[in-house]
Amino acid sequence: MRTLTLSLAAALLAVPLAAWPGAARAGTIRDLAEVKGAQEQQLYGVGLVVGLRGTGDKTAETRKRIAQLLANGFRFTAKAEDLTTKNIALVLVTARVRPFLKQGQRLDVTVSSIGDASSLENGTLIPTPLHASDPDVQYVRAEGLVSVKAADGAVLSPTSGTVSGGGILEREVPAPPLEVVGTGADGRRVEYIELILRQSDFRLAREVADSVNTFLRVPQEAPAARALDAALVRVEIPSAYAANKVGFIEEITNLPVAYEPPATVRINERTGVVVITGAVKVNKAAISVGNIQMKVEEDGALLVDLQATTRKLAYSNSELIAIIKELDRAKALQARLICE
Repeated sequence: MRTLTLSLAAALLAVPLAAWPGAARAGTIRDLAEVKGAQEQQLYGVGLVVGLRGTGDKTAETRKRIAQLLANGFRFTAKAEDLTTKNIALVLVTARVRPFLKQGQRLDVTVSSIGDASSLENGTLIPTPLHASDPDVQYVRAEGLVSVKAADGAVLSPTSGTVSGGGILEREVPAPPLEVVGTGADGRRVEYIELILRQSDFRLAREVADSVNTFLRVPQEAPAARALDAALVRVEIPSAYAANKVGFIEEITNLPVAYEPPATVRINERTGVVVITGAVKVNKAAISVGNIQMKVEEDGALLVDLQATTRKLAYSNSELIAIIKELDRAKALQARLICE
């Protein structure tokens, strides 16, 4: 049994002033928002992972898929009922396409079992087309060796993995235009772009709008940038930039903004990555996770101190994730927990 104790005194010594609430951080609009029309797009498809060590599917649907593949791709006819699938798994393949990715560029893909396979370890994804809403339009071809291990070597889920660089863009994904044409408050025709904040926050939306208006030196009664809600800022494109809209977007997205990030913990259980944003506090609690006994002695200890302590004690990322999730269940985590 391992015991982990976290005290407020240790947190006070370990955490710099900038991590405390009220200590504003300097960043740029690029760090905080995306230009509408320039976001990632999700693609998906259904494929097969082969070469498993007896950990594949046992379902009839997988046998049908294999028979279709042999008939369509290899012109080999076989009855589904005559096939065995212990070395093959039916999988969902997904990819996030970065904005402006060009034909021929590579990207990572995620592979997840949708049958009853027990593990995808050491399997190979055979060529799989990925599409958006129209399954007849293929954008990415995905294939390659599947890895189910996180960055620290731990296996968080044996039925879900990645193929690093396994996708190749065969057709560019269409994106809407960055600028939109509308009518201004005075009835004139205007072009504008919209900035979508990664974290909805009314104060941050106002700060972003103020930064743009200060840069453009516009009067307060006629702002070029307006915060429409907690997540959306609309920015009119000045006539001086009509022929250089890309340059305008580059300039405003590099403008500085002082902000206090919201307390958020983002966990990627597949990769084992934990990202702590803002001054995430932990209330007094005593929890048990496997063979780990953890005690937070006082309210107000900081999660970054817990993260540093687990590193020193050589805890794995999966153990840290389990501790954080248990703290959240115990209502001791003063932050929004996001599991991906």
